[in-house]
Amino acid sequence: MNTEFWSGVLVARLIEGMKFAVGPTTAARKRVLEEISGWDRLKDYLAEDFMLGALAAANGHRVILSRYVVEHRIGSEPLRRNFSHRLRWARSTRRSRPAGYVGQVFTNPLPIALLLVAVRPGWWPLLAVACILRAAAARFVARNALASPVRWAFVPLQDVLSFAFWLAGFFGNRIRWRGRTYRLLQDGRFELVR
Repeated sequence: MNTEFWSGVLVARLIEGMKFAVGPTTAARKRVLEEISGWDRLKDYLAEDFMLGALAAANGHRVILSRYVVEHRIGSEPLRRNFSHRLRWARSTRRSRPAGYVGQVFTNPLPIALLLVAVRPGWWPLLAVACILRAAAARFVARNALASPVRWAFVPLQDVLSFAFWLAGFFGNRIRWRGRTYRLLQDGRFELVR
């Protein structure tokens, strides 16, 4: 999952620069927080880390992606909570970066290649190319960004699951978080339903 997520972040940085922040560990100078109206402005956004970076960038500040890897695991949750987390993440990402969300189709080519080969078996070379490209991307991110080995057996399963969550992220605006239901608004803010 990390090789897929960070591939998307690195592609976004390559295309447009870091105009957002990610992760459980985000740091900002006090004056930057004051300029963007502080935590009070961020509190209603599901992806407050993303918004912190986006607002800082919009105010002319440089956002950088740290070279330090912070361990963050969602895979150790029970399956139901993991799936809920991933759907929440997909819907939040779609609201935060709509064009980037659609563009994720290019950073996760394996499931589409599998679907095409299922319909047109003669297109199997496309699947081979997709596998090679996905392996190269996973290896590059694992080695150069994460300094971690790739668990190759899980890459195809992860890619198929991610594709399913990516598709599901296009639909619905409700999320479950910490036992409560929220409505995710178009601009990425969220409000309690029950």
